[in-house]
Amino acid sequence: MFCKYCGKEIDSGLAFCKYCGKQLPTAAPDTKPTSSADSNPLKDLINDPKLSEIGSAISSATQKGLKATGEALQKGKEGIGIAAEKGKEAAGDFIEKATPVVKDATAKASEGIKETGTKLKTFFSGLSSERKKK
Repeated sequence: MFCKYCGKEIDSGLAFCKYCGKQLPTAAPDTKPTSSADSNPLKDLINDPKLSEIGSAISSATQKGLKATGEALQKGKEGIGIAAEKGKEAAGDFIEKATPVVKDATAKASEGIKETGTKLKTFFSGLSSERKKK
């Protein structure tokens, strides 16, 4: 699959291009069952549709902020208070939407790190056992 914005080859199913950062069109979910051996919590996190929610929240907050700024410029000094209030609302909306996603992402990253640590421990334990045999 290729990014329609920058043209670089990317993995299918990503929400954002890893090269240019643009949000990619959503595709039908891959229904191929995965085994626990194929599971990669960090890759799952990168491909998590909730990341699109954060992108949407950022976009929404930015749009509200831009709209508020435009209104402020049109209304002069009075508009500054309006822009500040709308910006505050937008920031609150963003924090409300992003907080659970960030918590979930942190948990998944922690899970992936623990899993990697366990695999490394098993790997090095096996190497140590083989050296003792020699």
